[in-house]
Amino acid sequence: MRKKTYNKDPGEFDRFKTEIDLRQYAASFGYVEDTRASWGASTVMRSPDDDKITITQFENGHWVFFSNHESGFQGSVLNFCARMKNLPNCKGENFRIIADSLRAFMGAPPRDLPTFKPQKKITRDRVAALAEFEGTRITDNVPCLTARGITPDILR
Repeated sequence: MRKKTYNKDPGEFDRFKTEIDLRQYAASFGYVEDTRASWGASTVMRSPDDDKITITQFENGHWVFFSNHESGFQGSVLNFCARMKNLPNCKGENFRIIADSLRAFMGAPPRDLPTFKPQKKITRDRVAALAEFEGTRITDNVPCLTARGITPDILR
């Protein structure tokens, strides 16, 4: 007898990553926003067991996160769902479980979840960032530093 397989729809991957606000999805697992650590292009959230994640949205609309405490805990809503369901990865049968869960979240009636203000999308344009960095002016005479004893000789 053949093993039943799950047909992955690449468009569905994209819909999960763009249509599910990862901040609300995290809130459904008890994460709350740390407003003091959040800023315009990222939202920092803490779980009841004090895990801390940073969530942002890329220009292509994909929501992504990373854990501030655990280096391997990062990715999209698919990875976040896998972790919340205690699944080792997003492959095979696990993907079916994740997809079913995310479909249910997308179609579920509104719950008492917090609303978030719109977030700036970030770019991955490292070339532009590097060019801007390279174009910055080097200054060695800053009055506030000189007043603290940090002389131009130290800054050079």
